[in-house]
Amino acid sequence: MRTPGLALILLAAVISPPAGAQPRLRSLNVPPAASWQHAATNLILPSTIEGMRRTDVQDSGTAELEIIATYEDTARSVTTSVYLFRSQIRSAPLWFDRSRTVLEQLKVLPIATAQALPVRAFALPGGASESGLSVVYPVSGGRYTATGLAVAPLNDWTVKVRMSSSSLDPKALDQKMAAFIGNIRWPKNVGPAPAAAPLQPCPTPLTLKRAKLIKPDMEQAVLGSLFAMAAASKPTSDPVSYCREQEQSVGYGVYRPAASQTSYLVALADSGRAVSVGESPNVLKPKTARYSVTLLDLGRSSVYPSFNRLPPPKQVMEMLPSARPLSSSEVGTTTVSINSGAVR
Repeated sequence: MRTPGLALILLAAVISPPAGAQPRLRSLNVPPAASWQHAATNLILPSTIEGMRRTDVQDSGTAELEIIATYEDTARSVTTSVYLFRSQIRSAPLWFDRSRTVLEQLKVLPIATAQALPVRAFALPGGASESGLSVVYPVSGGRYTATGLAVAPLNDWTVKVRMSSSSLDPKALDQKMAAFIGNIRWPKNVGPAPAAAPLQPCPTPLTLKRAKLIKPDMEQAVLGSLFAMAAASKPTSDPVSYCREQEQSVGYGVYRPAASQTSYLVALADSGRAVSVGESPNVLKPKTARYSVTLLDLGRSSVYPSFNRLPPPKQVMEMLPSARPLSSSEVGTTTVSINSGAVR
């Protein structure tokens, strides 16, 4: 049921050591009978929800930017995982689409995709709109009979719930998952979020030719990080609408903001990390096009060498493992770190 490892493995492949070392899940020291509160969001996970006991709470790093909690009933007939992560791409429909794609393509469970229940929009307790999306599938063989997925925004964070059962049919599991979500202790300050709907295919697919890398310089390094800072501080109430490109796999999916012809996003696996590719100003040579590449981790933005035109996503993914970031910045700060060895 856990898929964050896919994102972590891919992330480790595209950033340079030592930062690129794959983080290990860290178990938090939470007494079994105690509720656990996430400091940044005030979300509280009780020790028991809907007859299921919390078995662990884990962090993919040390800053609680990606939390994974697991619940299980005594008979082990229902298992639930709760994921809480802070993505720089604040779009519940996008991360629902990625999670659904990973679930359908990974084939850890033999789900009957064609018999899935209709995607349902739902509101978090205390939320003013149906900002979350959920779907439930029958499972055609093996241990489980049904499995479900729900994704919703929580202010600047995203919550994902995965539930599977060996005893419930899809409709019963849908009700169980809704009750589970309702009994999480949500913070009182659930901010406004747009009503959610499944992402649609882009009207016309991008047709891109291979691009040429531009020699790294200080302008790319500094401006790239400043633009990343500005995007990371963009208010949640100013959402971006994405369409879905045809290029989708377990490892990554491609999306375009407002069906843009000059930019796209490569969402890595399904837990918040992404690569932003798009046209950026060229101050020193304003008549020369430049397309920047920025890796958006949960707590850090890293700027990579730019291209002379919009490159195909595959070319970007091939470039990242062998390239060094030019600069980086931590989310929530105004400090830019320049990699002097990569900038001439």
